[in-house]
Amino acid sequence: MPFSFDLNSQGYLKKRESFDLEYKQNFQLGDNLLKYIKTMVGMANNRGGEIVFGIKDSLHIPLGMTNNKFISTDPKTIDAKIREYFEPSLKWEAKEIEFEGKTFGLISVREAQEKPVL
Repeated sequence: MPFSFDLNSQGYLKKRESFDLEYKQNFQLGDNLLKYIKTMVGMANNRGGEIVFGIKDSLHIPLGMTNNKFISTDPKTIDAKIREYFEPSLKWEAKEIEFEGKTFGLISVREAQEKPVL
C-alpha cells in the first residue's frame, strides 16, 4: 500500500483515488480537518489507506504543497480531534515526502482492529 509517484507520460499520477487513496491539494485546518478525519475513519473501517497532500484535483498532478500547515500542525491536535468525535482511536501516522524537489504530506491510516469506528 505505500504510496508511490507513478506518473504517465503527461505527468499525471496513474493511480486514481479509491476507497484507500485520497488526493488533496493542500492541508487545511477547521472544517477541512474534520473532513480528513472522516476520510481516515472510513479507511480504518475498511482496509486502511492514505491521504496525499500536494496533488492537484481532477488531473492528479503532483504539484507539492503551497502552504506549511501540514508541517506545522502538531499530530496531537489531530489525535485530540479524532478522540473528540470517534472511538475507538485510530492508528495513523503523518509524514512529509519529497518528490522532484517538492514537498508532499502523507497520512497513512491502518485498518482498525476494532470495528466499526464510530
